[in-house]
Amino acid sequence: MSEETQHPQWFIAADGTVFQSWPPGPDNDRLKYVRYTTNRRLQLSDLYALDERLNGFHSSFNRRSYVLIALAVVVVIAIALMWLFLPQFGVGTGVLVALTVVLAVMLLLMWPIARAITGGSRAGFDRLYLDAGFESSEPTVLKDSEAQTLIDAPGTVAGRRGGGAER
Repeated sequence: MSEETQHPQWFIAADGTVFQSWPPGPDNDRLKYVRYTTNRRLQLSDLYALDERLNGFHSSFNRRSYVLIALAVVVVIAIALMWLFLPQFGVGTGVLVALTVVLAVMLLLMWPIARAITGGSRAGFDRLYLDAGFESSEPTVLKDSEAQTLIDAPGTVAGRRGGGAER
């Protein structure tokens, strides 16, 4: 599969309907079409700008998630290593238990931080769509026949991110 066909394709029908085709992937086993409700007439350039903002959003979210996962792994490894090696240096069980509790509390505090990042991120994700002229970030699935009718209708424009307008 070429780089070009791996990206979803945007369509704008003559009546202003905005929809997208999604190639088969992990979440869908066939070509799928989804329609978005908009609150103003959009151009392909608006949709490409949204794609770029979404890419930045996803990159940022992934970086934050990896940092939290790495911190959690470090804390778990620290607890294990502490119980393996500190007794060899004469550290008592009471100190080990206290240190384990402190590290466990740190690990538990990561949970609300992760929830805040995820919850805030969903709101940020929705805000990107709202700012781009969409009423919601949640599309509705179009039947293939309805999508094909819209695609074949006069005045429909199509484009793929990075590929420009095709019709």
